[in-house]
Amino acid sequence: MQKEIALSIETNGIPEWIRILPLGLISLGDGRPGFEVDQEAVDNIIKQFTARGLDMVIDYEHQTLEGGQAPAAGWIKALESRADGLWARVEWTERGQDYLQNREYRYFSPVLTLDPETRRPLALHHVALTNTPAINHLPPLVAKAELAKPRDLLPEVALVPEDEQLMQEQLEKYRSHRLSKAETAKASREQLKNSDLFNQEEILKALELPETADLSQVLASIALLKREAASVAGLRQMLAKLKAVQDERESQELMELALQSGKVTPAQRNWAMAYAQRDPEGFKLFLAQAPKIVPLGEQLDLIQDSRSRPRLSSSQAGINQLMGISDEIYFKYNSEGRE
Repeated sequence: MQKEIALSIETNGIPEWIRILPLGLISLGDGRPGFEVDQEAVDNIIKQFTARGLDMVIDYEHQTLEGGQAPAAGWIKALESRADGLWARVEWTERGQDYLQNREYRYFSPVLTLDPETRRPLALHHVALTNTPAINHLPPLVAKAELAKPRDLLPEVALVPEDEQLMQEQLEKYRSHRLSKAETAKASREQLKNSDLFNQEEILKALELPETADLSQVLASIALLKREAASVAGLRQMLAKLKAVQDERESQELMELALQSGKVTPAQRNWAMAYAQRDPEGFKLFLAQAPKIVPLGEQLDLIQDSRSRPRLSSSQAGINQLMGISDEIYFKYNSEGRE
């Protein structure tokens, strides 16, 4: 997971160009290992900013991180690499200029995204005006004590003062931190290797992991497989729904074909539909072999007597008698074909 950190830099007057990051070692105010800003980091930040093609906001007190309204104090129009670090050209808003002119705000704090492995800055998220530096008696760069919302952000950081001894202490902390991570990974690999629960080689091969993989990598691969399995289950459910819709449509078409071909009567519609849904192949066989019980074009062939009273054809009367349907019921639902 990438981390975001913030820096605080004092402003003098209303500058058009401000130095966002100096080259060199940056230390964290809470004693955690610092990180170093080198030319590669500066180039990465400029590349990311250029790729977005948007002006970057300078807000007040990191309100952008809060998710609510975040009015701009200014906009970063361009980033530039110089001999002493990363510089930004700023276009201040009228309100932002007033705050700076009246010295109501004296510091600004950039928020960065760090590579979790190398701790090299990768991108500049945004910049904020702030007045709450956490570390006293430090030259230009200072930090806020903490951010209001837990977003996996590191605290804002400060530039190391020009003190060789302190610089060496911070470097040693950083090296110790890296060594600690390496030792943890090694211990995890040993734990995996010494486990009697399963064959290490077979597990690593099945997960397509290298022999140097540690326990955390194995667990991560298993978690990924679980997520993929859940996705497959969801896909199967979706396919089942689509198949149900398709089967319903096919059953409807078979039933309509049976009516049109005279193999079933309108009164048998529900029976035919249930049969087609339950056993489509069986119903198709029925359609192929069953004789016509309703002459085509004569399903509603009614013959009226001299008093204009409708009566059934002999074939329809025979069908109705076999099915127990009275003439009144038949005429009630099949009156379209009267002559």
